[in-house]
Amino acid sequence: MVTNGQPATFSVAATGTTTVQWQRQINGTWVDIPGATGFSYTLANAQASDDTASFRATLTPSDGGPVLTSSPVTLRVLAQAVAPSVVVNPVDLILTAGQSGTFSVTATGTSLSYRWQRRGGSETSFTDIPDAAGSTLILSTSNDGDNGTLFRVVISNALGSVTSMNARLNVTHPLSAPVFTAIPSNVTVVSGQTASFSVTLTGEPAPTLTWQRSADGTIWTNIDGETSSTMTIPATTAAHNGQQYRAVASNTSGKVVSPPGILTVNAAPVMPFLVTQPANVSVGAGSAARFAVVVGGTPAPTLQWQVSLDAGATFANITGAVAQELTLPSSTLADNGKKLRVLVLNSAGTAISNIATLTVRPGPQITRQPQPQAWRVGLPLPMFSVGAAGSDLSYQWQTSASQGAGFQDIPAATASTLTTFTPPTQDTWVRVIVKNAAGDATTSEATRLTRLKWTYQSPLPTGDSMRALKWVTDTNLVAVGQSGTVI
Repeated sequence: MVTNGQPATFSVAATGTTTVQWQRQINGTWVDIPGATGFSYTLANAQASDDTASFRATLTPSDGGPVLTSSPVTLRVLAQAVAPSVVVNPVDLILTAGQSGTFSVTATGTSLSYRWQRRGGSETSFTDIPDAAGSTLILSTSNDGDNGTLFRVVISNALGSVTSMNARLNVTHPLSAPVFTAIPSNVTVVSGQTASFSVTLTGEPAPTLTWQRSADGTIWTNIDGETSSTMTIPATTAAHNGQQYRAVASNTSGKVVSPPGILTVNAAPVMPFLVTQPANVSVGAGSAARFAVVVGGTPAPTLQWQVSLDAGATFANITGAVAQELTLPSSTLADNGKKLRVLVLNSAGTAISNIATLTVRPGPQITRQPQPQAWRVGLPLPMFSVGAAGSDLSYQWQTSASQGAGFQDIPAATASTLTTFTPPTQDTWVRVIVKNAAGDATTSEATRLTRLKWTYQSPLPTGDSMRALKWVTDTNLVAVGQSGTVI
């Protein structure tokens, strides 16, 4: 690439003894250039007419080998270089927020390059705009932050550079009535604390604000001096509790009132305290142990029961034990001596209860469980028995026809053996509750009484030893003398 009037030189290299002939393509035909037989060829005075002309070299080896041809090259001839000059500067631009727009410049000069720059309203210097390298700068969108931004372009070539005059971007809005984009939220504080209500809104021109207060949501009073988007009460008192606050926004296009926010003022925090301490509890093995406290404090405290297995040296939280009453559903002798306490917490601090001790008395012990029995209708009921250890024991036998659910006491069945009860009409489950004089109780395993069925086949032989009995099947009564064989 050369400038009009400058020389253009082409070169080729080869090995061995070679004859060179340079050629130029004219109307699609390669034509030898007279006298151009060296390894380089110079076009002394390139003109505009030579622009895009193609050149190549042919090389003929002296040993008679095949003629070689170089790749062609294209000559570019540029006009005489002219320094850049701005003819028409970019002009100020007014856009509505969200619109797109363009700045443009007109300049003269050869081989010009463009570099657009911007300076925001609060910035002190111009910075380059990435990829803005043409005579026109396109702004795909505009927003409030662009208002007042200055734009300019630096135009350069090999002879120097020139900077356009600044152009200003002004971003405006179409006229619109106020619209709240965020409304006051309800606020809860402790007496003496600061309370703030805020709104955000749009509108053109920018709306003015007035804050109002109401005790009942019906009658509203302006709050003097509160005209910003946030209204603050520096030190709340109990008198502020339940007050409602709202904002009124207005401009030349309209007026709008926000929904109210409600202020709740709670009493100042009070350290948690125990009205009633947990008491020691003594139960029999297998019985539930219940501990309870009554607590106070502001705000309402939370609770966490803890247990110690090392005589109160260390305590660990009991998972899920966060109510004023703690129930251990089935105490065992292994629980004897456990220490319990409760932590009472709120934002003002923590209180720790006294330590309560769990005593678990040995209760009755089942030493032999009742065993399953089978029974045929018409035969005597089988006997159930239980073995138990302990003093002053009492017994209560129970039955269930629902596979071990819904047990009912058997009247007068209060001995360690069960021999008399209403004959069942289906399979039945039996268990016994054993108590001592202290009321400690334990329950045996439920065992099954299986009701067997009679069947018979006909004819029953005469003189059968069973024929004088009545046998009940599931649905039939086999009477005396009736034929049939008892199976």
